Amino acid sequence: MYKVIIDLRTTDRDDTAQYKAKNDIADVLVSTGFHCIPYYFYESELKKLLSVYKFIYQLSKLHSGYLFYQFPLGSKQVDKLVLSQLTQNKKIKKIAIIHDLESLRYFTVQHGFQGTELALLQKFDGLIVHNNVMKKLLQDAGIRLPIVSLQIFDYLSRNPIVVPTEALCIAFAGNLGKSTFLGQLAVKTQFNAYGPNELKEYPNNISYKGAFTPDELIGKMNESFGLIWDGDRTDTCAGVYGNYEKFNSPHKLSLYLATGMPVIVWKESTISEFVTKNNLGLVVESLNEIDAILAKISMERYAEIKANAVAMSKKVRSGYFIKRASRSIIDALKNSAKG
Repeated sequence: MYKVIIDLRTTDRDDTAQYKAKNDIADVLVSTGFHCIPYYFYESELKKLLSVYKFIYQLSKLHSGYLFYQFPLGSKQVDKLVLSQLTQNKKIKKIAIIHDLESLRYFTVQHGFQGTELALLQKFDGLIVHNNVMKKLLQDAGIRLPIVSLQIFDYLSRNPIVVPTEALCIAFAGNLGKSTFLGQLAVKTQFNAYGPNELKEYPNNISYKGAFTPDELIGKMNESFGLIWDGDRTDTCAGVYGNYEKFNSPHKLSLYLATGMPVIVWKESTISEFVTKNNLGLVVESLNEIDAILAKISMERYAEIKANAVAMSKKVRSGYFIKRASRSIIDALKNSAKG
């Protein structure tokens, strides 16, 4: 059957990797035979409106097959408008590839999912979610669609695998404006920070390296480990963004693994299980312990986790995870139809 992937494109320079995951998924699936329909994002309200209607017109030409929708595509208004058009054709099987859930990102689980977001997800025939934790949360919230876990995102790159510098150093990449824990680090280990919105002042052991596009960034880093941490505290991942680590599979993990770099992750994060199972780095409760933890890492131990990270880099660079998930969700929909 005809298979289509929606891609989100922008003509602006992007130092935040905002579109990297969606663009990579589109590129990988196109390489396996999917047809791509681009949705161009504009800041101008008029251009945005024209882009939406042009996009809907392209979708109206589809008669049957599988449509993979990168969710959220834009604002809730855009998603609602596009999906209201798509649901009119029952011969198109709509699969949402979830990139972010605002209900989890900006609200606690105790407050539940927002009705609007759940209603939008119910319009699909199947879902590809980050991981099994997110899958269970959606099922507990009443979603009864076939759901497949991606595990982690892919990260396409042709840059060489990272060879760490001699000195032990940790890379941190992201929106530094919301990573205020960096300003509170009271450890001796050297950190290199990459990304926009840097803090006005950092401790002496933290060097700010600048903001780069995703393709540029992966060629800049040459540290021993990549850190995945969020919030305003060093003893735990706290606050709204820290809480989100319990449910999502950060694209930052894929960035580090694409370089062949072992990672350091929070013990309570969802990805800690993946990191532990595949022996890809260190799982810690607090960054305050980082000096002591790293002091115990032997050269043999580091070589082992480095080799595993290099092996995993080949998977994320080749689109392994979205290829597998796309096949699995199609199979699940076929089996559901038979039942």
